[in-house]
Amino acid sequence: MRILVAGEWADNAMEIPILATWRELGHEVEIEVWPIGGQLLHHLSRFQQKVGNDYTLAGKLYNARIRRAMDRFKPDVFFVFKGMNVWESTLVQAKSAGILRVNYNPDHPFIFSGRGSGNAIVRECIKHFDLHLTYSESVASMLLAYGVRVKRVPFAYQLPKDWLSMKYQMQDEHSGAFIGNADSDRLHFMRSFLDGYGNTPFVIYGLGWGALHKSYPGLEIRRPVFGDDFWRAMRSHRFQLNLMRVHNLDSHNMRSVEALSAGAITLQPFTPDHASWIRSGENGFLFSTWAEAAELAHVAMNMTAEQTASMRERVENLSFGAVLSYPQMAMRMLEHVETIESS
Repeated sequence: MRILVAGEWADNAMEIPILATWRELGHEVEIEVWPIGGQLLHHLSRFQQKVGNDYTLAGKLYNARIRRAMDRFKPDVFFVFKGMNVWESTLVQAKSAGILRVNYNPDHPFIFSGRGSGNAIVRECIKHFDLHLTYSESVASMLLAYGVRVKRVPFAYQLPKDWLSMKYQMQDEHSGAFIGNADSDRLHFMRSFLDGYGNTPFVIYGLGWGALHKSYPGLEIRRPVFGDDFWRAMRSHRFQLNLMRVHNLDSHNMRSVEALSAGAITLQPFTPDHASWIRSGENGFLFSTWAEAAELAHVAMNMTAEQTASMRERVENLSFGAVLSYPQMAMRMLEHVETIESS
């Protein structure tokens, strides 16, 4: 199969392990990366989008490049990650050339929670895809209302290659933790949570949390973490708090599966997806309110070393069968594409 991809190629981009798997399976894969014209065009695009124009100069150049790639590469499948920069006219051209058009959106096509989570192009192009892949049952239901084909593919994880040696060298920290930058919703939740959590040690890795620092003596704010440091921070604390954004309040996020794969003891919002993986008190904790989260956090902090090790083992055993690695995710995506091709 010949697959042309529109997506990103940056540190931690999911496209990297997914495309690598497709190539290892023997498929020919090319990617047209956004932005295409350096930082100047990138900033111009963001400025034009801010003032209300999603169809930017950068987008014009990018879509011209995609069309040339279609003519030259002659793909069987045009696979678009998210789709903020792929125009309707480009998808129409793909259809006229007999190319199967597939979209995978790791965000939400109708709820945009940040500048990079979506735009009008995403919504306008829904009807032009032959297949939509989404992590969320509720998003799938919304897309089906458009009369399009939809399949669900949950988020995946990729542990470091030397993960086994890494985790055995880690020093446990007797504190809770949260990894992520602040926004208004997270600040509101965290203030309430920390009020109930008290002065028990808690570490936040991220930016924008300075307003909380003086109010909670047990709170430590550290710099954002990436790469191996991210995975160390994920596993080494007694528990890992996870919060949903407005677009995944009823499903799961990347952190949900990353934490499980790392053997982290998670404190997760109660959602159907989380409840299908986690039995609260056995292989993690599920909460419905900030007050319940604070109460369960104290339960986690009061576990003995033996109880903690036992729960981590149960989490790791769960993750082997319950959540997908990126190679498994890539293969499931192709299975859905091949089903559409053969129909």
